Amino acid sequence: RLKSNKMVNIPSEDAIHAKMEKLVPKVNVETMTTKQFISRLSKKMGNADLSSRKKFIKATLTKILDAMEMEEEEHKSKASLKKEEEERERKIDVKKKSKRKGGLSAVKEVSNELASFLGKGN
Repeated sequence: RLKSNKMVNIPSEDAIHAKMEKLVPKVNVETMTTKQFISRLSKKMGNADLSSRKKFIKATLTKILDAMEMEEEEHKSKASLKKEEEERERKIDVKKKSKRKGGLSAVKEVSNELASFLGKGN
């Protein structure tokens, strides 16, 4: 076999990583094989030969998916905390509204006779 003297277009790891960051959210990684992903990535990079970067692509894919998962968990955690805080505030509001105005500190009206008997009358 004769080898081609053409320079093979192999993108840098930074360029691959950047393109992967954009591509991963747009594809269904649950159903797509690594081979299919690399093929799609290659097309997005002008049909570049990525066969020598396969190991790097697999490792980078794992890192990107892990980071996305962490962001999702963080988002859920923040949403959960916000919901808990809103629930606490709602309970405080309900307690404030449900406090009855009365008891010993409430102003009461009494008859003139009782007021007179208690020495508080006119």
